[in-house]
Amino acid sequence: MLVNNGAQSNEPTSESQSDIKALHHTLAALAYLHAPYLAVARQIPAPMLPLGSVICVATEDWASDVISLITASERWPWAIPCIHQTAACPELSLILNQIPRFADRLAVVEGARSALNIANAVRHRNTPTGYLMARYLSMRLGVREFEQIFDELFTRGAHGKTGPYLRSRSWYSRQLSKVGPLTAHDWQSIGEMTQVLGGLQSVSNSPDLRDVERLRRMRRYARKYLEMPWRAARVLLGWEWVIERTLRACETIT
Repeated sequence: MLVNNGAQSNEPTSESQSDIKALHHTLAALAYLHAPYLAVARQIPAPMLPLGSVICVATEDWASDVISLITASERWPWAIPCIHQTAACPELSLILNQIPRFADRLAVVEGARSALNIANAVRHRNTPTGYLMARYLSMRLGVREFEQIFDELFTRGAHGKTGPYLRSRSWYSRQLSKVGPLTAHDWQSIGEMTQVLGGLQSVSNSPDLRDVERLRRMRRYARKYLEMPWRAARVLLGWEWVIERTLRACETIT
């Protein structure tokens, strides 16, 4: 099953440009940060945000800003959602109640809304679990019924599990063929790589890559699934972009 997302076209079309213009008022409170993460931008990149980007809102008018964040995240689901807490901001729990789909992915900025503070807020997010990655992927593809399968495979990858799967290989093959060309082994490998890359950005739970074999495996996965060198992959913020890049590389989304 291929998911066609017009926002991902590499060439701006008249339709995408008009859509961007229509969004300017709604998204006026947004700030953007993308590699190499040196400065915060206030202009909406068109037609799409680069992978590894962060969408940040100030919360002086938090109700309106939450709507802006939801709108932007629906348009660019691979971007990292971020909220800038100010004196006018209500309790964070009230904000999270408005955006439960982002609760486990949200970065919270305190102090000045600078590139450094936004990047640090992203790095303070927890390393993604198998369930969080599975929920993101199943929502991204619009196949929530596959969430449990992806959760199992991502969790196996995240914990380095080997040995037999819970079900037969033929069962996984039949199920996964409905959403793209990748196998159960592929998704398990992607789960490991996604958690490692997400963990490399974490200030509290960075993975140990002194294991030479694991590092070689990560380099191989980056070339195979991301079509990019490991050294380039490890500098991008977040983990959502890893899944997005994988989907694009295998043409599961177009």
